[in-house]
Amino acid sequence: MAGNHDYAAIPAGLWRRYIRQPPRYAVIDGTLAWFFISAERGKAYGLVGEATADWLKDAIARHQDKRNIIVCSHQAVHATVNYSGDEAASLNPRDRVADILSSVRVDLWLCGHIHGGKREPGYVRKLGRTTYINVAAAGHAYATRACNGYILDMAEGSNTMLARCRDHDHDRYVTNQEARVTFPYPARFFARPVLLPARIPILV
Repeated sequence: MAGNHDYAAIPAGLWRRYIRQPPRYAVIDGTLAWFFISAERGKAYGLVGEATADWLKDAIARHQDKRNIIVCSHQAVHATVNYSGDEAASLNPRDRVADILSSVRVDLWLCGHIHGGKREPGYVRKLGRTTYINVAAAGHAYATRACNGYILDMAEGSNTMLARCRDHDHDRYVTNQEARVTFPYPARFFARPVLLPARIPILV
């Protein structure tokens, strides 16, 4: 997925050397459906274009009656995790994102972008039927005061995922920032996950 720092490579053509166009796609792994959307505008703002919003809503709708739904984006959904009330840190336009969330079920939404301050429990939040987690940051750019990442732990046959926050600097897990996500369907995994380009958003 492209974030704001990657965006300059898209109009320059560099993006197409490595990532298929358009920069959105799905990965289906048994009963887990992952949807990845890139920022579509430079600087800090995370634009969700109309075509991306239509694709995402349609693709999720096609899978939500049989799979657990996970969306990954660079910026956060507005007013969910800490600091996502800032326009520059959240997905825009807000009403377009809100329409997706009101139309289809999203179980887990993973984001990044906000990584300057020390991590706090508010980087994980459940609102309605969706759990939101800011998984940043795995490095120390911008004087980030904590080098964290998330490991998603889910066993075959379970409908619960443990999102474990790992402090890479000290080789330990931060238990007050982990999240237990309950999904509607028990986990079943393919031997090999299937990549679905944006124009083919369904796997039966």
